[in-house]
Amino acid sequence: MGLVMGAYATFVVAPCDAWALVPAEMDLVDAAALPLALLTGAQLIEEALHTHKDDVVLVTGALGSVGRVAVFAAKARGAKVWAGVRGARKREAIALDVDGVVALDSDAEIAALPLLDSIADTVGGATIGKLLDKVRPGGRVGSIVGEPAGAAQRRLDVRVCVTHPDSARLTTFAQRVADGSLVLPIIMRMPLARAAEAQSLAEHHAGGKVLLTGKPQAWRTLPATAAGDHVTGSGGLSS
Repeated sequence: MGLVMGAYATFVVAPCDAWALVPAEMDLVDAAALPLALLTGAQLIEEALHTHKDDVVLVTGALGSVGRVAVFAAKARGAKVWAGVRGARKREAIALDVDGVVALDSDAEIAALPLLDSIADTVGGATIGKLLDKVRPGGRVGSIVGEPAGAAQRRLDVRVCVTHPDSARLTTFAQRVADGSLVLPIIMRMPLARAAEAQSLAEHHAGGKVLLTGKPQAWRTLPATAAGDHVTGSGGLSS
């Protein structure tokens, strides 16, 4: 499995450092759903925010694929994590085992948030604009959707996260999925021929991954690369 941009294809080629071994206990096709979400969520916390123990961190869109990884990565660093979700999904977010859950569509709940050291933003738009006043002076905002308006005026340290290949980090987080400690739901599997439909579904419906699958014979007979890296002939879409 690996992070390869523009890879809606049965076979793809990329540099060796883009790939990581699929955990032995994981389905090869399901593994295609992991690289983008795992690396984006982990790099958002570990590189953009440099999250430390006891930091108070809010993750917006915490039930999306990237959000779930960001929550997991922040908890692993000992942070006090708040999950930001729509009010209708607060009960579902309790399963993330975080320090608190806030309805991002409730101004009253946002006002009641504690002072934050940082925000890991996967949502953007008007939502992040309502949250900036909750970040302490000099605090950080890490975003996968661009710099939020008004952050500079508040003298916040804004870091836009651009996902990049990282074989070691991908291996580590994929193993956490394989052992069940990190859950990334796959909500639908669709053939590669329906890529446009799958893309639209992934962009407009949160809650899990949409997986594009190639022809079975394509990935079942695909040999390992030199160094034993397994290449999957399917692509995963974030949602």
